[in-house]
Amino acid sequence: MTKRKILLSFSITGALLLILFLALMSSSFGVSVQAQPAPDPNQTLPSPGDDGFSQPQAGAANVAPAAAQGLDFKFTKAVTFWHDGQGTDDCNAVNWNNPVLVVDYGDLVRYCYYGKNIGTTTILTHTVFDEGLDAYAMKDSHFEMPPDGDLGFYTRQITITEETVGNAWWQVTDENMNQLTKYRSTLVKVAIRFRGYAFDAMPGDPAPKPKLENVELQLFGWDEGDQMGASPLMTTTSDSNGFWNFYMPDTYDYYRIMATPPDGYVNVDAWAENAAKIDAGTLEWHQPDRSITQNAQFYFGVPTPTPTPTLTPTITPTPTVTPTPPPGMEPGVWLPMVMR
Repeated sequence: MTKRKILLSFSITGALLLILFLALMSSSFGVSVQAQPAPDPNQTLPSPGDDGFSQPQAGAANVAPAAAQGLDFKFTKAVTFWHDGQGTDDCNAVNWNNPVLVVDYGDLVRYCYYGKNIGTTTILTHTVFDEGLDAYAMKDSHFEMPPDGDLGFYTRQITITEETVGNAWWQVTDENMNQLTKYRSTLVKVAIRFRGYAFDAMPGDPAPKPKLENVELQLFGWDEGDQMGASPLMTTTSDSNGFWNFYMPDTYDYYRIMATPPDGYVNVDAWAENAAKIDAGTLEWHQPDRSITQNAQFYFGVPTPTPTPTLTPTITPTPTVTPTPPPGMEPGVWLPMVMR
């Protein structure tokens, strides 16, 4: 009777501990056992970081590797925008096949995790660590996962202010004390926005300045020690309101925008808050602040035709007329007359 009471007490205590664990996870990370969509456990998802699988490790009993003992596990991780409401909504809509997310500076995201037992033994404990959190999402947590069982959970909001690589690993231990660790990685890029207007005007002209459409703008980017490439990263054209915009997810030390006017126009001037003017149609940024929009303006004009100079006519000199002698006066020998 005492032994039965102890076993009963242990069972109740274990159940209470599991409920307490789930409650704690719901308050700190938000757990959903069935809320996550189940990706194909056999698919190999692309990943920007370490996406290799570790070799199964034998348990304390020095038995054969875990895979030979029936332990196998599929781990999938994704990143999505955080919205007010339930994380299940965000993670149900996530694209599990794309581990890269582009956000603006200060955006809120959440990580979604999904694990599935694809082996033949029951998994008992779980430890999940994520470098994107710099913390454990779970540590030695007990949750029984029978063959074909699964578990999904997600984090609360995370504020992104820089490019973040989220290398994560999920280690499981089964009923035979075998361990297996799987790895997944996500990448969150912080985009930088360049935008502004093209004007059919001079910088000092009074507002409102007329806008110019069909201006071609090219965006280049390169890092310290490199040279600017021959091909632009992006190309756009100003619209009917003269507006143009670049939304660049990749990080470089240098960015350069070159503006080419439509036919009949020439570059007049260029201006930006935080850029150096290379020439009338080129601006360059060095390590710009990604937390703000980089505004710029380009000015264009129609060149004034150079007048053709009027040529001064050349005066032709009048030729000298040689007098014709009178008739009958033939030229002969002329002698001087001597008067006596």
